[in-house]
Amino acid sequence: MGHQQSDRHRPRRGSMQFWHRKRAKRIFPVIKTWPSAEEPSFLGFAGYKAGMTHALVVESSKYSHRKGDEIQTPATIIECPPITIAGIRFYKKVLSSSKSFAEIWAEKLDKELGRKINMPKKRKEVNADEAVSKATDIKAIIYTQPTKKKKPEIFEMAVGGKTIKEKYDFIKSKLGQKVSVSDVLKPGELLDIVSVTTGHGYTGSVKRFGVFVSRSKTEKVKRKVMTMGLRAPSKTRPTTPQMGQYGFFTRCEYNKLILRVSNPKENEINPKSGLTRYGLVKNDYILLKGSVPGPRKRLIRMRKAIRPSKGFSKITPEINYISLESQV
Repeated sequence: MGHQQSDRHRPRRGSMQFWHRKRAKRIFPVIKTWPSAEEPSFLGFAGYKAGMTHALVVESSKYSHRKGDEIQTPATIIECPPITIAGIRFYKKVLSSSKSFAEIWAEKLDKELGRKINMPKKRKEVNADEAVSKATDIKAIIYTQPTKKKKPEIFEMAVGGKTIKEKYDFIKSKLGQKVSVSDVLKPGELLDIVSVTTGHGYTGSVKRFGVFVSRSKTEKVKRKVMTMGLRAPSKTRPTTPQMGQYGFFTRCEYNKLILRVSNPKENEINPKSGLTRYGLVKNDYILLKGSVPGPRKRLIRMRKAIRPSKGFSKITPEINYISLESQV
């Protein structure tokens, strides 16, 4: 597997960090853990991956030996149309888990939401004061307004606040309204990116685990592991690299720096021919430092950093140049 050659030493190939490797249940992920905040605010946002480019940014980290220098960095463009606050969901503790027991929905919702869920004709009346007193947590129900798809995506988002009443009042004030990305995220903040990676279908063990390709002429197979397990007990362990499903996994990447939060009216992000396999960015967007899992047009969920880097100080990045060349 990892030590196929005896003439030299190297660590095993193929990461065992994520196991088992299986397909995600749906096209966008579920965020189970959220950071805490005392100020009433939304703790995340959502957008659609448009593509990548590169930018020239002035290094501002005090720990970098290139502080103050202009460096080139890859950047990901995420288009973030406004999200609509559809409802409020109340949770209470049941044993060691949380369970929802009540919901309050906005009076007016977009007709496009009916393409995703069955819109109820009659809504149950909920005593808000009683629900707030029983609840141990409250989350907002939101849905997106995609420009490249017909169906919106609907999911939950956590809200900051010192008390349940404070969280409830904040969501209620935004109920049925649209929230833009500039109201939630600012340049210089750190984000955690949660998304579903690009699917590759059924692949072999070389691509799936990085198994060494044998160069021996005497072996019958070259792109498989030489042994599947021990002779006694005769059992193949689940950690043995084998062929199977690869890609379309739910993954989280921590501490992505926001370089810019803006709108595309100034033609500062769109190439003349548009982004490859995406088109023109017509709504507000954010520019993230580095790459983001998933293909173009896929929904990317973002939350404020749950474990920010030690010594990180929020400084608005200074961008001197953004490439507008057509990306392949």
